[in-house]
Amino acid sequence: MGLSVVQVVRSSWQSVSPEHAASQPSNSSSKRTALPGRRLTQALGAAAGGAYMRVKTIAIVAAACLCACAAKSVPTSADVYFRPFEATSIVRLTENIMVTSAGSEFHITDKDRLGRIHRLVDAPCQPSARRESEMDLRLLIYFHEGSGRTTWKASQFDFYDGSTGKMCAMTDSLRSSLSKEFGAGG
Repeated sequence: MGLSVVQVVRSSWQSVSPEHAASQPSNSSSKRTALPGRRLTQALGAAAGGAYMRVKTIAIVAAACLCACAAKSVPTSADVYFRPFEATSIVRLTENIMVTSAGSEFHITDKDRLGRIHRLVDAPCQPSARRESEMDLRLLIYFHEGSGRTTWKASQFDFYDGSTGKMCAMTDSLRSSLSKEFGAGG
């Protein structure tokens, strides 16, 4: 294997008759034909085929690892505190208040439902100008995984994704989907 590209090309040209080699364009020629390129490809393919396959295999494995690492895993359970988005409150509902005063509370362990909720809250983010500390919460979710707890919370106007640390604008479709998921007793 340890041959350079130049050595591979020279070895393939050495097997060509001097008359045939002289008829081929030199490196300084501006004319190119398909034959020299094809011959180079064949020469490189024969000597570097094994190396090419190893590099290709490594690239595929690396890409698969990156995709697997980047994909969010489904949590093992979730604690959900929900109050209808259209509900009013006298005080601003913080995390501490939601845990003690939410209209509905759920502890979810069903894998299918956890996957569905996780897909819902993994929404595209349109950045919000508001701050997390200003949120008047209507939904608080603590996702539990082996590595700890991740918080996802939403107000009427925004949501905060603790896994990314981003504050995002709430869309009507997301608000509606979350209301259907957790409203009327969840």
